Amino acid sequence: MDETNDSGLNIKPLPKLGQEVGRFLIERELPRGGQARVYRAWQTDLQRAVALKLLPSSYAADDDAAARFKREIENVGRISHPNIVRVYEAGDIDGHPYFTMEFLEGQDAETIIKKGPLDPDEAASLIEAVARAVQEAHSAGIVHRDIKPGNIILRKDDTPVLTDFGLAQDLSHSAQLTRTGVSMGTPAYMAPEQARGERNRVGKKSDIYALGATLYSLLTGKRPVDGDSAYELMIKVAESTGPKWPRQAVEDVPADLRAIVEMAMQNDPAKRYDSATALADDLERFMHGEWVAARTRSPITKAWVRARRYVPVAAVVVLAVALAAGMVYTGLNPTAAENTQGALIDESGLLGDFESAGEDLEGVFEREGEGTWTKSGASVHRGPTGELVLTRTGEEPLLISPRRPICWGDFTIQIEFQVSAADGALEFLIGMPDAAAPARSAYGIALGARSRDRYELRRLGVGVYSGHRIDGAPLLADGVWYRARVGRTGPQLDFTLMEVATGLQVASFSHLDDFPALVSGEDEHGTFTRQRFGIVGEVASLSVRDATISHHDNAHGTEALLYSVGQYSEAELRVSARLATPLPDGASLEARNARAALYYLRARCRLALGLNEAAAEDIGEAKQAVVDSELRARAFLLGSRLETQRGDDAGALAQIRVARFNAPAGMNSMIFHDAYARGVELQAAEPARAMLYFDYVAANALGSPWLVCDSLYRAAMLRLESEPDRAIELLERIESANYQRFGGTFAPAMLALFDLRWQQLATVPATIELIESAEWLAESVNGYEVNNAELIPALVRAAWLARLAAEPENATLLSQAAAWLTAAEQAGSDGVWLDFQRALMLEERPEQSGGTEARIRAWRGLAEQLELDDPRHGVLSAVSEYFIGSPVDNDDIKRRGDVLRRALRRELADVPAHWFGDASADHMADYLIALYEAPGAREAAVTRLESTASGSDAGVLVLLKARADRWLPVPR
Repeated sequence: MDETNDSGLNIKPLPKLGQEVGRFLIERELPRGGQARVYRAWQTDLQRAVALKLLPSSYAADDDAAARFKREIENVGRISHPNIVRVYEAGDIDGHPYFTMEFLEGQDAETIIKKGPLDPDEAASLIEAVARAVQEAHSAGIVHRDIKPGNIILRKDDTPVLTDFGLAQDLSHSAQLTRTGVSMGTPAYMAPEQARGERNRVGKKSDIYALGATLYSLLTGKRPVDGDSAYELMIKVAESTGPKWPRQAVEDVPADLRAIVEMAMQNDPAKRYDSATALADDLERFMHGEWVAARTRSPITKAWVRARRYVPVAAVVVLAVALAAGMVYTGLNPTAAENTQGALIDESGLLGDFESAGEDLEGVFEREGEGTWTKSGASVHRGPTGELVLTRTGEEPLLISPRRPICWGDFTIQIEFQVSAADGALEFLIGMPDAAAPARSAYGIALGARSRDRYELRRLGVGVYSGHRIDGAPLLADGVWYRARVGRTGPQLDFTLMEVATGLQVASFSHLDDFPALVSGEDEHGTFTRQRFGIVGEVASLSVRDATISHHDNAHGTEALLYSVGQYSEAELRVSARLATPLPDGASLEARNARAALYYLRARCRLALGLNEAAAEDIGEAKQAVVDSELRARAFLLGSRLETQRGDDAGALAQIRVARFNAPAGMNSMIFHDAYARGVELQAAEPARAMLYFDYVAANALGSPWLVCDSLYRAAMLRLESEPDRAIELLERIESANYQRFGGTFAPAMLALFDLRWQQLATVPATIELIESAEWLAESVNGYEVNNAELIPALVRAAWLARLAAEPENATLLSQAAAWLTAAEQAGSDGVWLDFQRALMLEERPEQSGGTEARIRAWRGLAEQLELDDPRHGVLSAVSEYFIGSPVDNDDIKRRGDVLRRALRRELADVPAHWFGDASADHMADYLIALYEAPGAREAAVTRLESTASGSDAGVLVLLKARADRWLPVPR
């Protein structure tokens, strides 16, 4: 009977006990880990017992798994050392890749440990031999990564042997099979950097740590760390600062040997032994009674140690067979019955060093690479009730961060804080790299994002979820203590913000991330980790107290957790193995939904691996099997992302609509943020496509007003050249108090609208719409996240507009002009140029000037402020002198006008155009001359103004066309 699987994958069954496979008779299965199976087999042609390691065909079909298996064979085959297991041969048996190794009888070190600790000399002798074998592997470019008691075995001649290179890493290969962010090994014995998934730091020093950890177990009979689950072990290892010796071990284990273990097990790889040889040499020195490098001694002490002699080393005990390796992925042992989801593993305060620092607060912070905290952009002092207070020192936001990594696994961070004078967002960075960069942090929770009442969750700097305070009040009020709680459970992030005194909940959300970001990253300098916590804020001061971090156990599924730490290939392989068994006919709705979830997860894995077509097939399967509406929404959203990658935007938007129809209320924000992010990503290279996404968000995301506002603005900017009227229409939708609180978008939008209307001055002179735009701009000065400097040109132009649009008897527009100049002053405009505008207003409306002397006094006051070294002031000097002087005759009048015209032609190019209403040098010269000559030659002044208003490059002077006589001031 054909026993192959009917799934279409041609999966062949593994051999049964007693079955003869090729030249091997299967006798029994040995303990295993990972993907391969290990058997004790009898090789019939050579009449010897071997350890036969097979890779099941279901795994062999996966390129990564097959490559990893082949790499194990190559790694061990490259090393020839009496203390490393020998590989005999490799090949393929009935579709199963295999290799054979020497079979070792006896007890393993794990079994010995259960019986009690070894004699110190026995333990040192064993690890000394293994360390020299590890050095041989390191010299061949191989890092074992899973050294533990169970992988150390004795031959019949008592020679210790290091086995199982299934997780070994070949340092000569730049492309690694183990991706960033995954921890592989056995948790109790792996190095802290391995437990934290810091692939770029795992290397030879990690093996040295494992050797020290194994020696610790041989000496104490206990594991270096203990816990109820693999997850708990991982956390304890990652946070370990060195071994904790039982009281009996302190008495029984010589101090020198304890020092060797402690040096090998340093948390910082740089502080461990430089090589496995250095560790072996120190162990040899210990056994010979000499001083060891792990301890610092005076010459007298060293001489005493050299005179000391220990009893001869006893024969090493016989160890048993242990050919299988363990594989643990960050924070999981899914089959362990003792796993308790959410159970507290550890909790520690983040402010302990600060609270005990006395007056040396700076010592707590980074100083030449030291300190337990880092900060920038702020000074530090102790508050009245002992809290930590940071005061901003410049324009850069203040930043504070604990140096140790805490953002990994399942965790909860709780912190009490208060702020003062926030002029921008306060952001909690979750999974921050060492080089503090919000855009590269895994997550950022920004309070006061875009407006004072809005919060936003950012993933790698891109918004993925947002909300706002229902009552419209600011999220953060000055001097109020708040408690923020950030929790991570697998791919889900939870956040709560509440007032401490009242217990009032200010904001909260839960976000399930389809593509979790708490994995390592890469930049131009190589890989970096995202494990730190930080707070960055544009606030005058930040006070912090009661900051704690707690880690929790979990019971996540293996495949989902593999995916969450970036091990996409491994997760895809395991999901495929589960999907290989067909869903039975008549399966329950629950089973169908679980099946859909697997297809959905595999689709995400395949998208991450660039297998788009295979991902599309899985998405289709998930849609057909799914029962749960939220999962259906996520499947359609994932399909939509794939259609965007393919360039089918109509199909992508159609799937977004289906996702919205099925999504619970909490998902809508995520869906709209997703569509908006696609528009942002496309707008530079493919603006026509980007507009489709911005238009969709602007029309539908009514519950997310900032997304609507910014989408309208971006869609308008993309249409400026091709559809200016449509651009104006979109920008006019932003003209409302509802969007005014989003100053960072609202102000640029009103500037764009003002500029578009300004360009239509010739056809729509002095329009009400332009004046309305100017009013919005004036109200935006000093607004939240507003760049005041960008407002100044438009406000000055608006003042010109109001003055030239006004009639002599209409004081309303003139008052607005003065108000807009005041607004420009509040925005930080140059006072000299504002005084020029105000002096000019007195010439334009002499009836309001207080007489000739007042006008002359204004020009002289301006002249006194001018700086000869400023090239822009040359033109102001010429204008001031023109209005101050008194001509003696008509020839002098003409000469003075010519001098003014030449000065403007020469120097106006150095002056920003808005100060002269965008008029050219000749037009502005004619305008100023007309103002001066109007009292004595009104008819000539009118003719001059009508001429200059009709010409090209007239700028704002175009408003005087056909109305110069009516506009000119009454005779002085």
